Amino acid sequence: MISKELILEGTKFRKTVHLTAYDEDVEIKPLSELEIAKVFKTVEDAGFSTTDPKLSDNYILQLEACRYGIVDPALHERVEIDDIDEPGKKKTLEVFELMMGNALIEIGREVINISTVGSQELSDFFKSQKAKNLSGSIIVDTE
Repeated sequence: MISKELILEGTKFRKTVHLTAYDEDVEIKPLSELEIAKVFKTVEDAGFSTTDPKLSDNYILQLEACRYGIVDPALHERVEIDDIDEPGKKKTLEVFELMMGNALIEIGREVINISTVGSQELSDFFKSQKAKNLSGSIIVDTE
């Protein structure tokens, strides 16, 4: 039986993704169902179909997955930069939006991968949580 404790424990799942362009790592988490719905709504609002088989290549999908899946709050801080499209004007972006070298694609794809049902890592995580003692009761795996 699913429990509040198991759901809350699942929010602690983290994975490290290595970014080729930066030769550094970033910590990510899977998206909740509500966050996935928000991501797909943004993709649809931008005029793209969420049933398109090439959706995983959609930059907006990757960007939105990063918005909810990157753990480090410093990467979500808002910064003001010069707008190259409109000289003399500024625009405000989240720090992660300024990444280069396909880093957003690398992160976004991995966030989507670990957020889906087929993710073995997430499945293994929940199986290990079910075996642990949560709130004083042992959750037995019935499989």
